[in-house]
Amino acid sequence: YYSGLDLAAHYDFGKMIKSKLLNSNVRVAVIASGDLSHRLSKNAPAGYSPKGKKFDKKLIDNLLEKQTNEIIKLKPELIAEAGECGLKSIVILLGILDGMKYEPRLLSYESPFGVGYLTMSFKL
Repeated sequence: YYSGLDLAAHYDFGKMIKSKLLNSNVRVAVIASGDLSHRLSKNAPAGYSPKGKKFDKKLIDNLLEKQTNEIIKLKPELIAEAGECGLKSIVILLGILDGMKYEPRLLSYESPFGVGYLTMSFKL
């Protein structure tokens, strides 16, 4: 469970984590876990909303294009309508990646149960 703070606060939290990691001599892998929309089909756990697919596409496209500001500015109504549970962990990861050179790579996206499952890597 994440705080009730907005996406910008979660991004800043990621930047704080990055600061601590950079001051450490330990190798670290960061994993952001959570689902995208839970509303992609009529049999989805949260029921169907056409905005679920729109949310997932917009998020994936922005991740691939490294458009972090567009992700942070996603409208709360779209986020709520998508019924997601992974956005804030992704935004924390983006805060950790802030200012670093990385290459996003889409490994898979599927929605067999009406829930968007995204797997990406961010190579430094």
